[in-house]
Amino acid sequence: MITVNSYTKIEKFSLTEIRKAGIFLANGMTPLEWYNKQTDKPKYVFNCGLFSGGSPVFTLKIDGKELIKDSLYRGLAIKDNKFAIGNVDDIPSDDFVSGAPVLTYKGINQVSQAWIDTLSTIAGKEPRVVFGFDQQSGYILFVEGRLPNKQGATLEELPLICLNNGIPNAVNLDGGYSAMVVIDGKIVNEGKSYRGVNNLMAIWVEGNMEWKEPNWNWIWTKYAQVDKDGKIKVQNNDMTLAINNAKVSGYAVWEKATKKRLFPEPVIIEKPVINTGEKVFLESIKKMIDERLNNLNG
Repeated sequence: MITVNSYTKIEKFSLTEIRKAGIFLANGMTPLEWYNKQTDKPKYVFNCGLFSGGSPVFTLKIDGKELIKDSLYRGLAIKDNKFAIGNVDDIPSDDFVSGAPVLTYKGINQVSQAWIDTLSTIAGKEPRVVFGFDQQSGYILFVEGRLPNKQGATLEELPLICLNNGIPNAVNLDGGYSAMVVIDGKIVNEGKSYRGVNNLMAIWVEGNMEWKEPNWNWIWTKYAQVDKDGKIKVQNNDMTLAINNAKVSGYAVWEKATKKRLFPEPVIIEKPVINTGEKVFLESIKKMIDERLNNLNG
């Protein structure tokens, strides 16, 4: 985790590690409460779009369905676990949330004085949660506030923090008492208090789940969708269908014939190729150094 100052931190992760990412309804739960109810535990959970009186405001889309399309049509789009910034009508998305507002885009500050005036009620120093990305990495930035010596950040300061820390694309999410970032089941940002939210973002990454093998005697089709504890949930003979369903449900797909996990694919760490000639040369150098040390010690 990157520490900007005593109350501003950035969690950076590789986009290639993402197994699943999306926006979900929280129904008044905090991100931690929602996390605790999940069988397939995500790595990251944090509050997402603005809401009022328990309902989303501005623009929010989940699983291809627009729940509200009121204003602020520009924001963060998620499509096939990839992120983009654009207008909800112009950019493909499974999930979409308004940037309140978009802070940076292609390395350019997007927060004008007009935006600060328009969003004056949330423009002052407040606890903040920001999501950003570049071509290789995702970023979760949070600023603690409403605490002694932790006063939060203004809307004007946020894009500067992003750009100064190499975040070219970023959106401001809900803040204040809604601001909560959960990593591996633990709240990492200090808050005076936390309130339940209408919607949140969750991100699953490879390596944050250990998959247990299923009981092969109970599999009679080519493929099986299996939870992290090895319990068989669904069986079928269509690999593409099995993997697509598993992505949605948070299961793994195992193949009976090979007894291998097809999804998520196991991470294979390749061993470096050893140049034989170089190895012989280095061993001779080591032998010579050892002999000289022995002579000096003798």
